[in-house]
Amino acid sequence: EKIKNGDVTQAELDKVKINTKAEFIYSLESSNSVTSLYGDYYVKGNIQPLLEYEEKLDKITLKDISDIAKKYFDHDLSTTVILKKQEEKK
Repeated sequence: EKIKNGDVTQAELDKVKINTKAEFIYSLESSNSVTSLYGDYYVKGNIQPLLEYEEKLDKITLKDISDIAKKYFDHDLSTTVILKKQEEKK
């Protein structure tokens, strides 16, 4: 509800953006990962989204986050699953 109501601060969004960029950069540390990533986009016929990833990430706004949350986080359409530890058989 916090996200849907727009109660996310710019500092929180900035922190998520920084962490997301760091994870992306970290994922490019091995040549195997880079090859795999570029290969996936090449097979799809367009590597442009990969090249624009950080730029698009920077453009995400608090309003974007709130709008997406309102669209996809609908409690009436959600499913809740409760997992319980199975009792041991004697």
